[in-house]
Amino acid sequence: MNFKVLACTLPAIILMGCINDSERTVKDSQESLSLTPVLSSAELTEGASINGYIAKDGVELVYGLGVLASRVDGGDWTIETSNNFYGFGAEIVDSQHWIFGVARSASDGASSARRVVEQTIDAGTTWSSVDVAVDLDAYDFVGGFAYDYNQDQLFTSVDLGLAVTTLPNLEFEMLSEVSDFPNDSVKLLLNPNRDELWMIGALGIASGGGSVDTAYVKRFDLSESPIGTDDFSEAVEFSTVYGGLIYSNDPDVVLVSGSGGIMRTEDGGANWRHVLKNRNIHNVVESESGDRIYTAYLENEHVKVACSESMGNRWTASTVDTDSAVGVTLIERNGDKLILGFDRESLHAVALSDIPCER
Repeated sequence: MNFKVLACTLPAIILMGCINDSERTVKDSQESLSLTPVLSSAELTEGASINGYIAKDGVELVYGLGVLASRVDGGDWTIETSNNFYGFGAEIVDSQHWIFGVARSASDGASSARRVVEQTIDAGTTWSSVDVAVDLDAYDFVGGFAYDYNQDQLFTSVDLGLAVTTLPNLEFEMLSEVSDFPNDSVKLLLNPNRDELWMIGALGIASGGGSVDTAYVKRFDLSESPIGTDDFSEAVEFSTVYGGLIYSNDPDVVLVSGSGGIMRTEDGGANWRHVLKNRNIHNVVESESGDRIYTAYLENEHVKVACSESMGNRWTASTVDTDSAVGVTLIERNGDKLILGFDRESLHAVALSDIPCER
């Protein structure tokens, strides 16, 4: 079990109260990090916003409101950008096989748009699509993807729960139903070392005629029949969970990021503790070897990139060289680069080798 350590002395308690040790874990490196442009707002339709990015096997996919983009091996971007669709998820199976979750406006001008899965097996030359919600008799397809390389299975989510298909077939079937379901921003985390999957996001709770978001964190045990489900939502002290990471070097370690910073469990969800507080953090990613984790956030009108070699116990933060204060709305890794999204308008890269990190 993990316990928060309070670093207190009697004079400190009298003068300023007890300081939680987790508040003193960030050290400023005093260094400035330079950015390399990845995708600029000038390449998109006015009003478009970038909500997601994924990179594997030399392929990069970008999706969001009015934007679907792809490029291979750092070449030129192929961009579809307009005001009549919304990309809400993506997955890369291999260098030729890509998947998008897309809601496109109806050709007859109807206000609502059906959400579908779009797939290419020839690196974007041709595409096919399937309406997952209709096939599963669900109200809506929510999104979020996770691909299991060992089983060649693609997991996704509808408002009924978790669904799965064996690729390249797109005939999904329900795997596990849930009584409550998160809002649009759903992220699926597949544990590479265990037969389990985590679903994270935010759940809207009716309150006083409106809706209040609260954290949504559930684990599905895929080895059980029927599928076992554990709910850790109340243990995660955020109103919204944006991202997360299952630590590749220890399957019991899971980190989630959100409206209150980053929380970590070291025992598969039984106990949680803050490892970075009082910051709005969209994601946390790890290095290829798993020896370091990275995140980024806005602090005092400066973008900070933080690195840890202790699973979040201690951090080294560096300032990113930006022209003005911008919100960090995307954090991902592509090989030896950290990819940052600013205000959902543009993407930039920082070389991991440039980011200071101390134990």
